[in-house]
Parts: sequence; structure tokens; C-alpha cells
Amino acid sequence: MSTIFCQLHANFYLGDSTTFLESFGFLPPDFGLLFKTANTTPTKIGRFLGAVSGQTFEILVTDRNTTFEYGPYLKTATGKDMAATPGVVYRFLWDNGVAHMGH
Repeated sequence: MSTIFCQLHANFYLGDSTTFLESFGFLPPDFGLLFKTANTTPTKIGRFLGAVSGQTFEILVTDRNTTFEYGPYLKTATGKDMAATPGVVYRFLWDNGVAHMGH
């Protein structure tokens, strides 16, 4: 039996700081989500809502204006707010309402 990894693509738009993953419906934990930033002004992303525990998702940063905001709902790899690097894909694991950034 083989596993097929599927991805759903979506974009972050100007000023989005909370993303509703649930808007994509009930997805199994192994169904990957890929988001892309496109911020033209400084934007902090600090919370995601509606994923299933164990689900992973990725964010491709395409701008120099996105910061991942460390806090109760988002744990960055550095343990503090982190300016995102353009061209880098950041991977997160969703666990009981908290998005944990991979190292």
C-alpha cells in the first residue's frame, strides 16, 4: 500500500494575522496544506484556527514583511518572534490548538 501526500494551496493576503484552516473542511491529518504569504506591509502571523491535531501545514514566504509571532498559539523554532525569510518554506505541526514550527 502506498501513501499519497496531497496538498491544498492558498494565499495569505495583506494583513492576515489569523488563518482559518477549518475553511478547507475536515481534512485528514496527513493531508498537507501549503500557504503562501504576499504581504506588502508588515504583518505578524500569530494564530491558526481549525486544524486537526497531528495535521501539518506549510507556509512559503514570498515577501519581506511577514513575522511569525511567538505566543500561546504559535511556537516558533527560535522561541521568540521570528522575521520570516523570503523563499523559505516553514513547516508547522498542529497540536491541540497550538501550531509548532519545525526546526
